[in-house]
Amino acid sequence: MDYINHKKSMGTLLEAPGRTLPRSKLPTAVYDKASSCFEGLAELHIAHIISQRNEADIDPDTADDFVARILFRKLVFDQERRREWIVHDVGSFPLWCDDLRLENFLMDDSDNIVGVIDWEFSYTAPVEYTYAPPWWLLLKKPEG
Repeated sequence: MDYINHKKSMGTLLEAPGRTLPRSKLPTAVYDKASSCFEGLAELHIAHIISQRNEADIDPDTADDFVARILFRKLVFDQERRREWIVHDVGSFPLWCDDLRLENFLMDDSDNIVGVIDWEFSYTAPVEYTYAPPWWLLLKKPEG
């Protein structure tokens, strides 16, 4: 079994060249409602786009990302539409792992799961994250 060293942590990602989002823009609160979590996420996405350095030649994907983030923010703050897709607004958030692939399961000779490794990208998140497929199923790596 090969060990994959994940050298990038949140701290190094924030300090990497080209990353211009100041630490003061990062959320400091613990969210107790799904709606608050999505509001914070929408604001963070907008802050990230605004803080990026301007380029003379804008990639069409960048323009699409900008429009998608604006539409997501609009959807999150629309009280009527939000009721349609946030169904578990109050309560504790379940544990999620974005990197839960077959390579992370330890199996015995009878193909029984005996362990799970690489919990580095685990976090708690609203139940509505169930509807977002993991990046490795999209056949496209995440941003950054």
